[in-house]
Amino acid sequence: MLKIGQTYSQYSSFQERMWHRLADLSKAYFDNDSPYTKLIDLGCGNGARTLSCFEHFPSLHSITAIDSNPDMIREAREKNSHPDISYHHFDINCLEQFESEQFVSGQFDVLTSNWVLHWIKDKNTLFENIDQFSRSGSVMLLSSCERIPSILGDMDQVIRDYLKLDHPKPDHLKPGHLKPSRELPLYYLNAQEWCSMAESYGWSKCEVVTDIEHRCVKSDGSYIKEWYAASAGKAFYDVPFEQFDVSFIKELTQYIHARYADVKGQNWVFTEESALMVFKKQ
Repeated sequence: MLKIGQTYSQYSSFQERMWHRLADLSKAYFDNDSPYTKLIDLGCGNGARTLSCFEHFPSLHSITAIDSNPDMIREAREKNSHPDISYHHFDINCLEQFESEQFVSGQFDVLTSNWVLHWIKDKNTLFENIDQFSRSGSVMLLSSCERIPSILGDMDQVIRDYLKLDHPKPDHLKPGHLKPSRELPLYYLNAQEWCSMAESYGWSKCEVVTDIEHRCVKSDGSYIKEWYAASAGKAFYDVPFEQFDVSFIKELTQYIHARYADVKGQNWVFTEESALMVFKKQ
């Protein structure tokens, strides 16, 4: 059975496209007379996008990359190592766990996070921690899905019923603690909400691009396995995909096909609503 880091390497082309669009969008907001030498990647995944930062931002001298999943960090160290990148298994909302000598106050000139912040429930703590290691003039690049694609919510409903899992109930809402999107423990903000929160912590909005991408995947059911293997299986259900009965996979595939197949029945069509955002700290 492949580890999540390996499957993510195979099935994360969409996230890769989002990252390159975000990096290109940000270049106009770097000061030529103020070199940006130190970057932190929040939620680095398998490190592929982290490594490409040297290409997008040639002035960089070093990158600190963190991810809360140890399989991702192992994959990053094995497949995308670089002498000037340090990978750490670390949760951004547990700042006290990080080695103090590695996390100097005001250390980072550039902060990036690509398609991961919907996993973080407490956005206030996130920004409080970001505030500690950024500086005046730091640039922050964020990409996020604005809401869960309906196809994923539909798959989740069927899988939970099959596994006889309870559908999670929203926690009592507190400031900075967001209601999960549909039934999944994902915590989305739209672009306007991200901007409002960032500005309340002293970040000026430079660029915001929202988009609805129409995605088209093969109707053979491979997308179900790809999505499950790349992230959802371990995070939501803790059951390997290989343990599902063949009959259930067939049933799930037919269920999704009936809702998302195109006219010819060759592909499933759905949308992803994305937000690409660039901020600069005042």
